Amino acid sequence: MNELFLEIGERAVREAGSILIKRYGKEVSVKTKKDGTQVSKLDILSEQSIIRTLTESDMGFSIRGEETNAIHSGSDYTWIIDPLSNTKGYLQKNGDFAISLALLDKTGVFLGFVFDPMHDDLYIAQRNSGSFLNKEKIQTVKKRQKNPSVFINRWCKESFPDMMKLTSDVTVLSDSIALAMCRNSTSNKPHTLVLYSDVFSTAAASLFLKETGCVCTDMQGNELDFNGMSSKKEYGIICSADKMFHAHIMKTITNFL
Repeated sequence: MNELFLEIGERAVREAGSILIKRYGKEVSVKTKKDGTQVSKLDILSEQSIIRTLTESDMGFSIRGEETNAIHSGSDYTWIIDPLSNTKGYLQKNGDFAISLALLDKTGVFLGFVFDPMHDDLYIAQRNSGSFLNKEKIQTVKKRQKNPSVFINRWCKESFPDMMKLTSDVTVLSDSIALAMCRNSTSNKPHTLVLYSDVFSTAAASLFLKETGCVCTDMQGNELDFNGMSSKKEYGIICSADKMFHAHIMKTITNFL
């Protein structure tokens, strides 16, 4: 059954990616949402394409998309869609954007897809089976790191300005959160990520990180519960390849919340 899920998920993100690439660099209508983020016509078209592929598979799963109303089927399985991670980057034509798709069961995320259509890179994670980049398994990252650096995203900095004081080496991400998380796992020197984001941006990529040996929790050290996360709320997430540094960052963060 997992092979079928993998085939459907890959087809969904690749078809949506084709739409984004076809329209890349062309004028696109844009609206600003209440949270200040941008949503473009391509966000909608990408999400519609993914939903169409998922519903045509006739699996009967529930679907939660970032830009459209949820489809509740009563199933134990739910697809979580971020149709265009880093809309701003897409509109600015900087080449840094992605599509994120996760499949949840009652116990959490068990399949994750993050597709970078500009470079044709497909990141896939399967619970208890590992993480893969273009079908090649990613090796488990080293646990201990010397002088680890911290990356935070813009929402995290704006919501908690003191996060810039976490260490002497803090960088603010400007790219796709989903891509940044996946690329971090494949780096020779992975950073610790402190993010304030939503379920759509992080569900798939968090599994990718966990399957490479990273510790991923909320800012209180609890397991990430994407089933219980509201679609309309941001959450604090810490991901680190170094368990001891993860604990240090989590303790430090309590002074800033």
